[in-house]
Amino acid sequence: MHRTDIRRAALAAIAAAAMVLAACSGGGSATRTPTPALPTVAPTPLGIIAQQTQEAALYNPPLKEYIGTDRAFKISFPATWTYEALSGKPTPSSDAYVRDSAGNLLASISIQCFPGVTGTQVLNNDATGAKGTMTGDPRTGNHTTVPVLGGTGDQILWTGNLTNITIQHRSLYFTAGGCGWRLQLNTFPGAALENFDATWNRILASFQPGPV
Repeated sequence: MHRTDIRRAALAAIAAAAMVLAACSGGGSATRTPTPALPTVAPTPLGIIAQQTQEAALYNPPLKEYIGTDRAFKISFPATWTYEALSGKPTPSSDAYVRDSAGNLLASISIQCFPGVTGTQVLNNDATGAKGTMTGDPRTGNHTTVPVLGGTGDQILWTGNLTNITIQHRSLYFTAGGCGWRLQLNTFPGAALENFDATWNRILASFQPGPV
């Protein structure tokens, strides 16, 4: 076949293919299937990751065992917090706390034994006794009865104020080992009391009155 005839045949074949493609994809009753859009994945800013890490360290810290004065009790407190024995009477007692990078208190937790009385008596004394400059009455808070060491205790969520600082409290009063006990978690501006729920339950489960 002559080259000119070959070129004409090729052009005719291309034209025919184009007509077939147009008939299949355009006009008429044929329906084009849309191409599905790919999902958009937003990147997570590093600042959010850092914040989540800080919150996990604050609200769900590892715990370490603490044995009180004269081996009168055993409890697990956050391992990274600062510990100190509470001075004065009655004893035994201990306290742990954590501060932010600027040195402001974020949260504290304390355990204290009042020998020879019940947890209810300790609660009533806290409500009516001398509290210094602290204002607020635990009896007005959200009061529930919770299981403690095979018995029950009075748990109260309440708000107090100290020199214009609002402090959220979770106070648990119960009787064990010849003592009325107060286990209390306090949060200050910058921390949320309800975010400590899981850690509070772990701390409470670890408590054992002495001698240990």
